[in-house]
Amino acid sequence: MHLFRSVFKGKHKQVTSSSNREFASPLAKRLAEEFALLQEIAFARNFRADPSYGRAMEDRIISRELFDLELQEVDEQIRYGSPE
Repeated sequence: MHLFRSVFKGKHKQVTSSSNREFASPLAKRLAEEFALLQEIAFARNFRADPSYGRAMEDRIISRELFDLELQEVDEQIRYGSPE
């Protein structure tokens, strides 16, 4: 979880309420939900003592987020005219 905290520290305001959490940005909300899902998969994997349990779903989540980060980097390079 520290990776996501460091990525969003100071960039996205998180507000907690008594019933649920609300995030200032849709991206922060999506990442928090996916991170929670990754934690559930890891818990189930440990509980079942099956190292392959949920691996495909975990790989898809991580791959999708890495791809999204690469797209954001390309968008920033285009927007600001930064060379690689």
